Amino acid sequence: MSALFDERNDPMPNVQSMLVVTRDGALTEGLDHVETTGKPISLTAETGHLARLNGRVQQMARDKDVIVVQTDPHDPDDIAALRVLVRSKRPGASVVALADENLSLADVQLLNDAGVERVLPVPHSADALVSELSRIGAARQVTSPVASTPSKAAGRIIATLPARGGIGATTLSVNLAESLAAPRGFGRSKTRAKVALVDLDLQFGSVGSMLDLPEHDALARLAGEGTLPDVTFLRQAMLDHPSGLRVMPAPSTFVPQDALGVAQVAAIIDVLRTEFDYVVIDLPHAVARWIEPVISAADMVLLVADLSVPVVRQGRRLTELLTADNPSVPLRLVASREDKPMFRSSTQREAERALERPVWAWLPPDPKHARAAADQGRPLRAVGGVLSKAINRLARQVERELNTSSAVAKGV
Repeated sequence: MSALFDERNDPMPNVQSMLVVTRDGALTEGLDHVETTGKPISLTAETGHLARLNGRVQQMARDKDVIVVQTDPHDPDDIAALRVLVRSKRPGASVVALADENLSLADVQLLNDAGVERVLPVPHSADALVSELSRIGAARQVTSPVASTPSKAAGRIIATLPARGGIGATTLSVNLAESLAAPRGFGRSKTRAKVALVDLDLQFGSVGSMLDLPEHDALARLAGEGTLPDVTFLRQAMLDHPSGLRVMPAPSTFVPQDALGVAQVAAIIDVLRTEFDYVVIDLPHAVARWIEPVISAADMVLLVADLSVPVVRQGRRLTELLTADNPSVPLRLVASREDKPMFRSSTQREAERALERPVWAWLPPDPKHARAAADQGRPLRAVGGVLSKAINRLARQVERELNTSSAVAKGV
């Protein structure tokens, strides 16, 4: 059905569709009969428990601007279904929970961690719910990253995930981003992609120091305030690097790895992909709750590992975790500190079999140049070496794979 709001004072100019899922049949039926005047906003109402309707709700929610669901934070099945729903929504869509008005702060935090942007008490009537939805739209107009950004092709999200600490994933993140941002062509035909580099290793991130950037605590402030970031915040939070990169470093002060909420990380990604051509996200070795929106949004996830038995086992656990709910995660295996063999060895075959994917790229050991670049706070390109060349080739490989679909669409 369509709920129509007064367009003389339209609170939802950027909201065209909503999905409302409640357990109250009378409330759902009431929504079907709400009549107002003004600009039409498609409002789909469904009755049932979220966990039992999970697959159906995901399908209905894919093209909605706002998704409102009645849920119980004490029901593990409901929370699991809510997380899946958040992962399957389109970028920029808002998820609102309807719950008991006597929820504790811990319950609200649990819903926020699952990806809910706000929690409302279950309304007593359809008219009351429509009134609340109009206020949601007014707030969304102010805070929505997508609403305040001109329409353009979404940027590509590339996440690097280490199978163990110290494997070289951050070195890959920094130099992959720098290579993607390097100018192409000559003279007037020279072009440069807009590239963001985000360090989400909140406790031990070293992206900033590897690029000799000043300490910056924007992410720590964001975690402390608990607010959703918008375009203005993120533009101010990012640092400029001479290479052309814009960098969001990890906090210089210690914060818990789970200090950021799921909705906050999802909002960071939504904003950055509208502002940049490529967004490279350096993930920690530890798995935080907010990793879900990163993996869900990623166009490519680079699993960085060597081919030793312990690391392959770690990689397999990570692979199983990431693909449990979504087998189509675009996971690529990067063999770090491994020379590419002329012929596949038994070790390589066993590793690929265990990880259920082939080695996608090889990064040779080059400790001399890697150490020199880190100590000087400069990209590998500035000191040279075989690792720099390998990451540059990997960057071209990333570009080819991610841009193939758009090239085909343009008839190139």
